[in-house]
Order: sequence, then structure tokens, then C-alpha cells
Amino acid sequence: ASLHVPVCLMHYRGDPSSMQALANYPGDPMRSVREELSLRVAEALKAGIPRWRLVLDPGIGFAKDAAQSLACLRATRSLSGVCSPAGPDGGYGTGMPFGGFAVLVGASRKSFIGKVIGEPDASSIRRAWGTAAACTAAVEQGAHLVRVHDVREMKDAVAIADAIYPKP
Repeated sequence: ASLHVPVCLMHYRGDPSSMQALANYPGDPMRSVREELSLRVAEALKAGIPRWRLVLDPGIGFAKDAAQSLACLRATRSLSGVCSPAGPDGGYGTGMPFGGFAVLVGASRKSFIGKVIGEPDASSIRRAWGTAAACTAAVEQGAHLVRVHDVREMKDAVAIADAIYPKP
């Protein structure tokens, strides 16, 4: 909090060696993502990090299979209204929606893209085209930031997506 810098809170479970085994979400995976991120939001607020410095990331591909990653991408808009859960001390964690969080989506060349298009090679240009589509979907869903490998190309894709789906 004392550094006064933005903080990205990304959803994930476990570590790189165990996370895929933890990709079990009853029903809607984005519901679990929102619930788990809301706990991190409450911790960040309690640590003194202002709400406006928080960036939320659904963690596409982290402890999520292809179907779960796609479901999270389709529901990205729901992250900007994540609520902090009720806290026992009545301070942060009042259950009130804080809303207006910046949202980051990092879908660049991820395995879910490869699975959808049948391309196992993450460095393939086909994965880059899939990333452009995922970035467009993220923009349509209200994402403020995208993390990508192919910066120049995705800058153009996002510029077109922004023109098609302007933010109010």
C-alpha cells in the first residue's frame, strides 16, 4: 500500500505443478472466480490499498480447462462489480459492491485457444489470430487491459474492438 502503485489480483489455485488438478468448479466457474477474488479484494483493502489501484484478472488458463477459460472470458464483465465478502469486524468486507474495478484479461496464445482451433504450437500464427479474437471478446466484455505477446498486432485488434464496442 505504501508504494502507491496498481496491484493486479489474479485468480488461480495452487501452483504451476498443481493448478490444473484444482480446476474443479461446481456450476459456473466465474461465480467461483468472483467469490475467490472477492476475498483477495477484501485483504487488499484491509492492507490499505485503495480500490482504484486494484486490477482484477480472472486468470484465464490458470486452474481452468478450456471450457472454464471460455466461460470466464464470456463473463468477464461481471468482474468489475466484484463485492467484498462480509467481514466480522464491520470494516472492509461489508458485502457492499465496490464496483468499477479495472479488469485485465491475459488470454494470449493460451492452451484454450489451441484446443478450440486444433493448434498445439503456442508460437503458431494461428494462436495469434485466436488471441486477437479473445482480445476482441475481452474488450466487448469490458476489459480495460489485455496482456499479450504480439503487442503491435493486438494493439490494432484492440483498437478495432474499441471502435466496435465503445465504453460508455
